[in-house]
Amino acid sequence: MDLPPAGPLQRVGAGALDMVIYYSFLLVTFGLIVWFFPAIPSTAVARGILIIISASLMLFIPTTVEALTHGRSLGKIVMGMRVVRADNGPIVWRHSFTRWLMGLFEIWICAGGIATALVMFTHKSQRFGDLAAGTHVITERVPLVLPRPVQAPPALLGWAQNADITGISGPTAMSMRSFFERQNKLSLQTRTMRATEYAKQIRNHVLPPPPEGVPDLVLIASFLAERTRRATVRLEREEKLRSALFPPDATPEEN
Repeated sequence: MDLPPAGPLQRVGAGALDMVIYYSFLLVTFGLIVWFFPAIPSTAVARGILIIISASLMLFIPTTVEALTHGRSLGKIVMGMRVVRADNGPIVWRHSFTRWLMGLFEIWICAGGIATALVMFTHKSQRFGDLAAGTHVITERVPLVLPRPVQAPPALLGWAQNADITGISGPTAMSMRSFFERQNKLSLQTRTMRATEYAKQIRNHVLPPPPEGVPDLVLIASFLAERTRRATVRLEREEKLRSALFPPDATPEEN
């Protein structure tokens, strides 16, 4: 997942919406209790009921909602966000509970002031709960940008078009394509290591092997471009066959 972290304004907007919802629910719940149970036996009982309801609305309900929806709340759904782990994996109950346990102080007691200040100045717009749980919030609504097709170097066209590339599995080829599209976002050391690894697989599993001395990135580009070309040719052939069998202007015979 290469989804970007949510911005501070997104986080503040989602948090404000969630607080309004939970505060409204809290007031409605208190009103119903006063309405239906006007004669509470003692102050201690009233205080106990207040603590149970407050803890449920401020900790247990948000934790449950976020855990069951894999990192989403109503505010985050509206703003197009999701809570994920530091490695962008889905969160579990432990992460959600830690976030909202810290949220008792930075969101509820401080009315969101500390949480707002933190998301404004931390790298990934993280509050204390995120830092303690090892999570951050990503935005899921990003514009679709289709990558440009990989172009094969002219010097390797002859080799690529006549090579048997079926020795590279589909998942491996997709991993190569993902690496090639995001190589500029990687460090030089990581990019070199990945390119060397993928180029070695091509040299070991594609026959005939590529010419000697071809740079790793050039070799990967040639393989990916040829794979795309063959897939395009196959799709065009299937479409022609489909059109021949089922002409678009064919009409059913009338009975």
